[in-house]
Amino acid sequence: MRWSTPFLLKNYLDAPAEKGVYQIGEGKEDFTAKYLGRAMGGSSTIRSRLSHHYNQTGNKHVTEVNRDRLYARFIRASEPDCTEARLLKKKSHLWNEKQEPECDSD
Repeated sequence: MRWSTPFLLKNYLDAPAEKGVYQIGEGKEDFTAKYLGRAMGGSSTIRSRLSHHYNQTGNKHVTEVNRDRLYARFIRASEPDCTEARLLKKKSHLWNEKQEPECDSD
């Protein structure tokens, strides 16, 4: 599992229209993840989820920050819910308010 290179959130159209997991944070070279989210597929793609966050209809903490200074990165994942749950277990993200439930395949 390898993260994409961080890119400005405002360039969310560069993200794939696929399912996966994404992080939103600060800094390109020294990326610091603040939020972790998932895109389950169908109409919920990495691109569409990042679009929601950029257009201020996602996580409230993301909307309170100057969105033009935020970066995003992603990984494609066949089971985004499980991948997100595992990543949240490893490291908390400042802007995630709830812990995701355990994954069935754990």
